[in-house]
Amino acid sequence: MYAKCGNMPEAFSVFHAMPRRNQASWNTLIVGYAENGESGTALEVFSRMEEPQRNALTFVAASMACASLAAQEEGRLVDGSLVKLDCLERGMEVHSCASKAGCDSELLVASSLVDMYAKCGSMANARNVFSSMLHRDVVCWTSLIQGYAENGQGEEALDLFSAMSGECEPNARTFVAVLLACASLASREVGRMIADHGKASVKVRGLEIAMATHSRAAKMINCLELDVFVASSLVDAYAKCGSLVDARMAFDRMRHRDVVLWTSLLLGYVDNEECELALELFEFMVAEGCEPGAQSFVAGLVACARLAVEEEEETTQSIEGRRVKLTSLDKGMAIHSRAHTNLGCCDSNVFLGNTLVDMYSKCGSLLDARIVFDRMFHRSIASWNALIAGYAENREAELALELFSRLECAPNAVTYAAALLACTELATLESGKAIHAAIIRCALESDELVANKLVDLYGRCGCMVDAEIIVSTLGEPTVVAWNALIAGYSRQAEASSRAFSAFQRMREEESVAPNEVTFLLVLTACSHAGLVDMGQACFDAMVSTYKLTPGIEHYHCLADIFGRANQLERAVEIVTSMPYKATSVSWKTILASCRKWRNVEAGKFAFDSLLALEVDGHKTAAFLLMASLYGSLDMWKEQAKVLEARNMLFVDSEREKFGNKE
Repeated sequence: MYAKCGNMPEAFSVFHAMPRRNQASWNTLIVGYAENGESGTALEVFSRMEEPQRNALTFVAASMACASLAAQEEGRLVDGSLVKLDCLERGMEVHSCASKAGCDSELLVASSLVDMYAKCGSMANARNVFSSMLHRDVVCWTSLIQGYAENGQGEEALDLFSAMSGECEPNARTFVAVLLACASLASREVGRMIADHGKASVKVRGLEIAMATHSRAAKMINCLELDVFVASSLVDAYAKCGSLVDARMAFDRMRHRDVVLWTSLLLGYVDNEECELALELFEFMVAEGCEPGAQSFVAGLVACARLAVEEEEETTQSIEGRRVKLTSLDKGMAIHSRAHTNLGCCDSNVFLGNTLVDMYSKCGSLLDARIVFDRMFHRSIASWNALIAGYAENREAELALELFSRLECAPNAVTYAAALLACTELATLESGKAIHAAIIRCALESDELVANKLVDLYGRCGCMVDAEIIVSTLGEPTVVAWNALIAGYSRQAEASSRAFSAFQRMREEESVAPNEVTFLLVLTACSHAGLVDMGQACFDAMVSTYKLTPGIEHYHCLADIFGRANQLERAVEIVTSMPYKATSVSWKTILASCRKWRNVEAGKFAFDSLLALEVDGHKTAAFLLMASLYGSLDMWKEQAKVLEARNMLFVDSEREKFGNKE
């Protein structure tokens, strides 16, 4: 009774006071601990139980405890799979005891062993147990299918589902496992942009399998609209395949929507870069009376973090020399406040805490990020990574390295990547090499993320030989690694030809397709080298050959190329005709070239256009550039007028601040 009610101290007291303990009393205690989240204690009790007293139920409970502990253990990479080695060892001991007792072939025991091995990441052992079973029910089939899906082996899961048809009928949980396999397959599939699917990249094969599974589930499960578990899995699978339309239709068909279903759709919007829609859905969820859970808040905060990355410069504010994304920060703080109200305390939830640190960092509010970090009861390596990366990305590289030096847990690839980013910001070769040595000791030098950061570090420090060595040691360098190498050469004025050579090697020898960042780097190199024709040719190839959409930064680079070459009319034409609204950067680029070539007419046009923008923070630079242009042409009266206007603007701005304080 006490175990069923979750009062394990009282259950143990009764057990301890018993003069004689039989098989049932031992099993009840082990099952009680396993079902109440005390799996370690359950295994301790199992180890103290005499072997003759153990039966099938004992081994089922012990296997459940191992599976539960595996969910808490961080996996280690073994032959390309994440394996929970400690739990696997304990699980194998339980299996060995079950074999000695002659219970391992019993259906319930074998099914629990399959599930345990799958949770530990050992699919070979799970399959061996499954294959040795004389009779298999839907629970056993489903456990193995789900195991393959959860371990990233979607194809094996679907093959097993096909083979299952000849032996038994799937149930709702089976379809949940198959849909998880569809999501797993989609994560490895290259998506395609399809009309009516917004920003999402659609994984066509995964989507076809998900639709077929949906159709079969609808035929076999009565009132599919009432099964919230299958519906949540459908929403998740469709979203992972990039079809938010189908995900929303599956969501809308449900008569009852619980927090899991809402959260599945929320995460789907976030994963497919529809963050504004995700935040709208979050507000709708609350308005409908569904209280968000921790995972719902995580989804909302991730949406705010991603919006902060995309937030326009015009909506940011400089606070103590740091750009703060105020719009995203306000939204994130509102969600944080609501999470605190709903959940009582965010400090005990490590996933929520990590997301808060990341969100505040992305918004530029490092003080808030540090406050959340310091208040957390438990910090995982992900917590440290979020704050170290936050400091590094916000140009607080010294603080990033200081925090890295005080790590309280073993670093991983993401940790080293963040630390290398800090070294790159500071261009500190000595610190970077020390971290590189630590990376080699941890055998992480071939990790793609780490290798890319190493190339970037050596390129920033001018050590291009070292950068080339890192690239050459990678089996198949990705576009990110090549971009880091090209960026390194682009920073050296005398080595621009090598940047173009690396660009050519990347495409022709390695058959790596350039992306938007590659072309931005090449256009920048063309600008610095004064290569107008090559710059225009690269811009044209980006669109016509590689079918990439230039961003506003590419147009700025192209305008700069023509501006530096004294083709100011063409530069102005690029800015006025580009498919983006001109920003302060657009007109300052033109104005800087006009200053160089002393072109008053184009300069005045750029100056007036810049003043027309409602961005006060950038007007001071405009006045100074225009004054410098007039001064270079000995137009002293015009220069004096511009400087006087600039002083008046400053006075008005100070009065406005003073008035607001009053």
